[in-house]
Amino acid sequence: MNNVIAVFDCSSKGEGASIALALLKGTQFRVRVITEYFSMLDTQLQQKSHQLERREIDWNNLGSIENAIRDAYGCFLKTKTDFSKPNSMEDEMHRGKLVADACKRTGISHLVFSTQLHTKLATGIVVRHMVAKAMTEEYIRNLALPLTSIIVPVCYEDFIECYKPLRSPLTGFYEILIPMGLTPLDMVSREDVGHIVAQIFQNRPQFLHQTVSLSGDKLTMKQVADYLSRSLQPIKVVHRQITTDEFSRTCGLDGASDLASMFNFLLRVDQRHWTNSTRNIYPPVKSFQDWVTNNRNMLRNMF
Repeated sequence: MNNVIAVFDCSSKGEGASIALALLKGTQFRVRVITEYFSMLDTQLQQKSHQLERREIDWNNLGSIENAIRDAYGCFLKTKTDFSKPNSMEDEMHRGKLVADACKRTGISHLVFSTQLHTKLATGIVVRHMVAKAMTEEYIRNLALPLTSIIVPVCYEDFIECYKPLRSPLTGFYEILIPMGLTPLDMVSREDVGHIVAQIFQNRPQFLHQTVSLSGDKLTMKQVADYLSRSLQPIKVVHRQITTDEFSRTCGLDGASDLASMFNFLLRVDQRHWTNSTRNIYPPVKSFQDWVTNNRNMLRNMF
């Protein structure tokens, strides 16, 4: 059996990077990173380039993608949303379908796809990056590919990236501006996502044709702020409650309206991520408090 896993989404903030790094720690699989440009690879992966197979692809060319994954045993895919493009949802689905078609044509034995719920069907709320993944998953299932789907919630790392607390000029406190009110939010470490997916590839019969909803912790934003404050003293972090409309107007991120709609959806629908079942797959999965403690020095330097 060929033991190569082809991994997409290997940029510095991509799930694929954590999966490639986790697979490299084992001996069962070799890793082939798939990217449009090698310069986009995660820094840690660039440092381990001697351990990797690497393939560049043309995202608009099925033959290019097919050649990149040819002879691989498995494939990890998370489609990327480019909110700067007006047709981001259609472009994302197009790319996902091309990879699915390539997997079908090359006979991939196990595809792990990072999906999301179809927000429009569930509630009528359109969240483009979530709908695109749900519709891509449907396409993959219609091809009868050997599939495991994972649903990844907000990652702990997002609190130092897109959802980093902002310093209030009035109080000097750092404010978490996520419109979840008192509703707890599932979350997980991106590093642990890599280890969990590695377990899924290593135990194909157990996870084939299953959907796995991941969660390392489930916390309100006040609890998140309290954990950060206790660990990073004298830095003070608070949660300032805002509406989804306020978030959409003020967050300054590409896709702000979609992210606001995502939080609106999460306020209405419990996605039923299971912390216990996640720990059954990978017992060392970190709680948010664990992650903060392990990264205290790095977090201090971020504020």
